[in-house]
Amino acid sequence: MRPMKDYKDLTRPLYHPPKTVQQLIHVYRIAEDGIFQLEDGPRGAEFQFDKAYLFQDTNFATMDDLEKDDFLRRYCMLLNSLNVNFKILMINNNQNLEQIRKDVFIRERNGQFSEMIDSFNKYISGRVTEGHAGLTQTRIFVVRVKKKTVESAREYFRSIEANITMNFNKMESALIPMNAADRLRYLYAFWHMGEDRQLNVTWDEITKGKLDWKDLVAPQCVGYPSDDGSPDKTTLQFDNRYSRVLFLPTLPSGINPNIMAKLLSGNFQCSVTIDVAAIPMEVSRKRLTDLYMDVGRTIEKQQETRNRAGAWSSDISYDVRRQKGEVEEMLDVLNDNNEKLFYVALYAVVNGATRQELESNVIAFCSAAEGEGLHFDTIYGNQIEAFNTASPIGTRETDNMYTLLTQPLAAFTPFIVHELYQPGGIAYGVNQISRNILIGDRKTLLNGNGFILGLSGSGKGMETKKEITEIFLTTDDDIIVIDPMNEYEAICDYFRGQFIDFSSTSKHYINPLDTDTLQYMDSRSTFLKDKTNLMLSIFSQIKENSMEPEDNSIIGRVVQQIYRGVGEKNFRTPTLVEFYEILKEQPEVRAQALALSMELFVTGAMNMFSKPTNVNTKNRFTAYGMADIDRSQSGMGIIIMLESVRSRIAENAKKGRCTWVFIDEFHNLSHNQYSAAYLEKIWREVRKMGGLCTAITQNVADLLTTTAVESMLCNSEFLMLLNLKENERHLLETELGISPNLMQYISNPDCGCGLLKFGNRVIPCDGRLPKDSAMYQLFNTNFHELAKIRKNRVKGEVKKPEFLYGQLDNHT
Repeated sequence: MRPMKDYKDLTRPLYHPPKTVQQLIHVYRIAEDGIFQLEDGPRGAEFQFDKAYLFQDTNFATMDDLEKDDFLRRYCMLLNSLNVNFKILMINNNQNLEQIRKDVFIRERNGQFSEMIDSFNKYISGRVTEGHAGLTQTRIFVVRVKKKTVESAREYFRSIEANITMNFNKMESALIPMNAADRLRYLYAFWHMGEDRQLNVTWDEITKGKLDWKDLVAPQCVGYPSDDGSPDKTTLQFDNRYSRVLFLPTLPSGINPNIMAKLLSGNFQCSVTIDVAAIPMEVSRKRLTDLYMDVGRTIEKQQETRNRAGAWSSDISYDVRRQKGEVEEMLDVLNDNNEKLFYVALYAVVNGATRQELESNVIAFCSAAEGEGLHFDTIYGNQIEAFNTASPIGTRETDNMYTLLTQPLAAFTPFIVHELYQPGGIAYGVNQISRNILIGDRKTLLNGNGFILGLSGSGKGMETKKEITEIFLTTDDDIIVIDPMNEYEAICDYFRGQFIDFSSTSKHYINPLDTDTLQYMDSRSTFLKDKTNLMLSIFSQIKENSMEPEDNSIIGRVVQQIYRGVGEKNFRTPTLVEFYEILKEQPEVRAQALALSMELFVTGAMNMFSKPTNVNTKNRFTAYGMADIDRSQSGMGIIIMLESVRSRIAENAKKGRCTWVFIDEFHNLSHNQYSAAYLEKIWREVRKMGGLCTAITQNVADLLTTTAVESMLCNSEFLMLLNLKENERHLLETELGISPNLMQYISNPDCGCGLLKFGNRVIPCDGRLPKDSAMYQLFNTNFHELAKIRKNRVKGEVKKPEFLYGQLDNHT
């Protein structure tokens, strides 16, 4: 059996000593799938190989004590399952602002909407630099193993990946394997920490290029800086930047599980590396047993010495007694608590643009650590070896390691809070804890439908309009808004959309019997079935649920008759007038009663749906204004509107175009039996047709009283939760399984702040817009703020963009 100290397993040097900067990088060969060979040697010998993964953060900082205990128990299971050498790195480095501009910023389109685009880009730029002064945090997990060939190493990594991935998933994280190009990019960032430039290289460029990959990664020069002729062996200079590697020589008696968040809270480039070597259980037990026997012999010798001196009642020394207790405790833990023993080293790499800045950053880092009882020391003389050991490769060139059981090791948890950054997505503000920008692409979710929930004045409208604006300016997707309060007329007008006013005094008409969807149906019979269901729903609204079974047959027969010849060249699109006339021709008494019930809506004052469509229902941005619709027409109008929306989604699906549907004051529609059924149908169908629906409402309790709507809520992977009442928070906590600690973020927050649920991530977010931005002024519906703007404008104190005048006047 190998001695326990051999499990520190240092990496054999590649060069004795290194003669170039490239030789300082302790990697011998690389494979396309990201496996690095770290050592060289004779054929048939075993070499060290490693593989690296990115892993996602999770909401540890927002958990209460019981949740943290459960989380740490799961993390202990992960650690106990690892029988290899591994590293966990957390790196604070510069964000690539140029890449963020490419990923997130809106580009000009034909010179249109430039003021809104500038306002949005300024907002994003400010939010990016707000988070840790423009730093981004990366988490890397590196596994190392000894094998004779890369093929056997590859097979080993493949065999353990499933177990590691499963354990990360249990912690609501995710493990993402890195290929060679990915690893070189992060290795370059580590060796060039603090620089804005990134390495962008493909495997083909690596294999076909004339340069060695180490030439791409290595800095121009590395050394110990010198001011007075003698080198400073506590500091490394990489080109024109400076770094210092610190290590933790001893551990305090207790470790705060939030320690990593404290260590990485500074606004400077740094990294923390936990280097771990797993010790087999039988080796640990043998070593502890040997220690226990050694302590026993020491006690016997002390007792014999004191007996000879006549000190019969004297006890053994405190140090020996304490050592015995510690060894007994560790043996008990190993035997009873299913824990393992590890060799562990903790390194920190602190960076600075100048020597003075480096010293300042080191003091700030050590102060944060000492506040938690951790006293880091500077490594003298072996800075480059320690730097390699702390880097995102599996090499270990220094052995400043101490033994640690599973639970104390788990206290150095690398998890802080969920983050969200998906290039090409929507900006949802910043993380309230990390202050990093949140970018999410709802199209990547299994079900991109969602809800925006919050009390009146909590920022629902602002959030919805911000999302609509980003969709309109960054994609070619269609946008449909169902607007019961006519609050979206101004933004619709600004983007040259079609606002359809549903009211008896409006000159806007929509014909529910239009045939333009025929070409997008599977067959003529499907089209007729669809129109039959529509007319049945309309009559159910007109007759207020007093339909008889024979009525359905009569209505179906009339639908067949008015669409006789549909699809032929000379076919003329019918309206409700034609439907009414043919219905009166039917011989049944019930047919006459049906005709009489719809007369008001065909030839009477409520005939807005009996005329040919005269509005552009194909505009990219279409809003249906429902504020002024008569109560007697509202049910029928909602059915016709929803059918128009559903047909539009189906039409766009055939064209390969995405449709976004936003339904404001959702509770108004969900209370109606027929509109609720229609909405549930759309909710189910839209995902398959490339669409996404968003419901906006303040009445959470009402949503959960309807089984259909409750199902819609629970199956939506996107939720924006703003300020909510206590009873509604409890309902959502039960229904969605969100922890009470997180629910505190929707208890009387500032307007625009709350929780973002994106898939399995729940993130405290801050979506507030600057009040002087063009976006805020266009989206704002606050009566008092608008009144103040109007008053100042009259006095000539404020000059507002021209596009705002109409919106302001609409609120007088």
